Amino acid sequence: MNDILDAALAYAAAGWPVFPCAAGGKVPAIPKSAGGNGVLDATTDPGAIRAWWAERPGANIGIATGAPGPDVLDIDVDPDRSGFRALGELRAAGLLDGYGPMIRTRSGGVHVYFRGTGQPCKTLRGKSGPSFAVDFKARGGYVIAPPSYVGADDRGPAGRYEVIEHQEAARGLDWRGVCALLRPAAMFTQAPAPAPAAADGDEIRPGDAWAARTSWAEILAPHGWRQVRDLGNGHACWCRPGKSGSFTSATTREDGGLYVFSTSTEFDTEVPYSKFGALAVLKHGGDQKAAARALAGEGYGTRRPGAAAAASEHPAGADVSTSTDKKGRLVVAAGNVNPVDIADVVAGHLLKANNPPQLFSMGATAVVLDGGRLIPLDGDGWLYYVARRVTFTIGDSAKAIAPPAAVMKLIPSVVIPGLPPLDGITATPYLDRQGSVISAEGYDAGTRLVLHCGGFQIPSVSLQPGDEDVAQAVKLLTGDWLGDFPFRDDPDRANAIAVLLTLTGRMFFALAPLFVFDASTAGSGKGLLVTTISLIATGEPPQMMELPADGEEQRKKITSALLAGNDLIVWDESHVIQGRTLAAILTAERYSDRLLGGNKLISVVNRFTQVALGNNVEVWGDVKRRVVPSRLVPDVEHPEHRNDFRHPDLEEWVRGHRGELLAAVLTIWRNWIAKGRPEAAAGMGSFERWARTVGGALQAAGIGGFRSNTSGWLSDSDDDDGWGNHLADLRGRFGDGWFTVADAAAAVEAVITPLKRPPVRRDPDKTLSEQLGYAYRKIREKWYGDLRLVRSEERNSASGGRQWCVSMRAKPGAPEPSSASSGWSGSADDADHPDDGYRAPEPFAWPEGSIGEEAGQ
Repeated sequence: MNDILDAALAYAAAGWPVFPCAAGGKVPAIPKSAGGNGVLDATTDPGAIRAWWAERPGANIGIATGAPGPDVLDIDVDPDRSGFRALGELRAAGLLDGYGPMIRTRSGGVHVYFRGTGQPCKTLRGKSGPSFAVDFKARGGYVIAPPSYVGADDRGPAGRYEVIEHQEAARGLDWRGVCALLRPAAMFTQAPAPAPAAADGDEIRPGDAWAARTSWAEILAPHGWRQVRDLGNGHACWCRPGKSGSFTSATTREDGGLYVFSTSTEFDTEVPYSKFGALAVLKHGGDQKAAARALAGEGYGTRRPGAAAAASEHPAGADVSTSTDKKGRLVVAAGNVNPVDIADVVAGHLLKANNPPQLFSMGATAVVLDGGRLIPLDGDGWLYYVARRVTFTIGDSAKAIAPPAAVMKLIPSVVIPGLPPLDGITATPYLDRQGSVISAEGYDAGTRLVLHCGGFQIPSVSLQPGDEDVAQAVKLLTGDWLGDFPFRDDPDRANAIAVLLTLTGRMFFALAPLFVFDASTAGSGKGLLVTTISLIATGEPPQMMELPADGEEQRKKITSALLAGNDLIVWDESHVIQGRTLAAILTAERYSDRLLGGNKLISVVNRFTQVALGNNVEVWGDVKRRVVPSRLVPDVEHPEHRNDFRHPDLEEWVRGHRGELLAAVLTIWRNWIAKGRPEAAAGMGSFERWARTVGGALQAAGIGGFRSNTSGWLSDSDDDDGWGNHLADLRGRFGDGWFTVADAAAAVEAVITPLKRPPVRRDPDKTLSEQLGYAYRKIREKWYGDLRLVRSEERNSASGGRQWCVSMRAKPGAPEPSSASSGWSGSADDADHPDDGYRAPEPFAWPEGSIGEEAGQ
């Protein structure tokens, strides 16, 4: 029995790469002279891990930080306790929300684990400015993990790494926010580049005049940025559009610049922006000349005498001769002119004519809105688009020619920065971040969405709904619309309403889970339910698609649905839901894929809502943590024969009352806003903001039960359900002896006293032995109660197959840590370190003002 090895295997099973460190120390155990590479050796391979600890049974555990491992906030003990003071400040500011395991180090410091990212290691131990005993262990670093023991040295006393709190990390650490809170001056080490000095001292440039009258809040807030912290002295932290929580995406100072850290915005990272520079990016695609002209047109600034005349004598593209033909096309004389000048003139014409906008930018790609569908422009697309609007000529006879190739290569790079940015297209009237109803057809610059609803109008929705308004809205949704569906319980009905709240309130949160409409039998009405949801939201029935098992096929179908303007993606016949690609897409704030038939990448904000339909659905793998179920359970044998409905044709009734139903949903949102936007108490991992927001809106309207059915439903559909019973059966049949998967399969398929079938899906293309071989590899080393499945390193001498046995947890008095808890319990095997004088840890006293002291630890 080796607690250290069990813990290392448990970390590896969780996806965290580990490697051995010196017994009683913190340096890698395998020196370079022996071929060691330190943290680069870290692995999740159980075979390699067992081999390492077989050679070094007393080695400590090093966990490689940074994805796929965890990120770790390292708080050291120092004479002035600055580390713990910093911990208290971070807790109070909300920067530690969503942390995972918390570890006490051998010297009394704290390691706070977060979800791993790709950030580099950082420190706040500086020679200038305020210094804190705080480090950030991320990409390229490592930490010593429980239950490792480190002896006394010049950096601290002897001690063991022990778990203080154990919980799953819900998010990554916002290191930029940490720095902005503890050392705000460090975020402004580089000032924005000053604008060129005016040639005449009496000139006040439009950008300067505008910036003097405008605050950062007036610049950023209309574009969806949220101030998450006021650091004083004009310093503030901002969270980018589409991001929930209190992450810091950028910092500002009123007397200086904007400094952006996030790579998911219009701004370049690590580059300081002036107020005028930020305006140019947000409204003019980075074109500062266009921004200056627009401000001058609004009356900002003064110009020195003669400046206007000088400008008119040398306008952009002055050497290009142009006219307009009878069809309204721009005619450009292309002979003997620099292609750059021609491209500037054509781009100016295209941008001016793009009103109301039909051509948009989605990242680095231009897309055309065509009948409710987005068409990305590739080389041929640009050629067609330009040729429809511009005629190129050459010579005195003005002979028409094909668009010059050099000009066509230049046009996208000139046009795209000036296009209105687009995040998507929707057919559903919705609320913006301030709670205004967006129901007008066309492009909305504030939300960066195109509403394509065919002129559909909804009834007026009150800004301050009264109790009667809310009660009528709830009655319309729960009674008139959903009253005849055989929901198992109230939570299933609440979760169905949550789909419509998600579709109409997507501006309030970045991510949404997968909704699963599950039924006990065919004909229960799940297809009708999702059809009516789509009719209410979009006015059209949904496009049903089969959920592909292949991840690439999933991506292709989702990309096609996005470009078609589908807010709602419906996966039909999804009786088994699985797939890493599906799980990853659900938690990706920006969705990227290559356009079909080409190599061009399109990147869009993930704002679509996914629904899956199935009977007695099973959910596998990581998708389990990303679903919200709604189950239908008819109380008749043949539900398809029912005829006792309040609306004999529900689809037709919904079409006729779409405006009222959509207004009822928006009334629930408006009621939530009027009551101060209360949040639900329970979050949901990656969908924390969604769960608290939608849950809060439902609670404020008096609709209870939201998501309270999820854990019970997952236990019914869980692919692990029944493994404990199967291991007990194997233990009863084989005792503590070794067996092969063929032996286990034979025991299950035996004619006399067979074992119960294990929880694997029936697959006609595979034998039970083949299925068990795969399933056993998935569950090995994992505890089910007091039992776990262990694989031998030696193969069966007769069959050559792998050998397995079911081991039982040791009785009290000689505990054997489980894979699930090993390394977290704080227990250790004294035999690993016979000379360390280890004793049970004393109760831990949190320093005053620290996170644990506040939490009552």
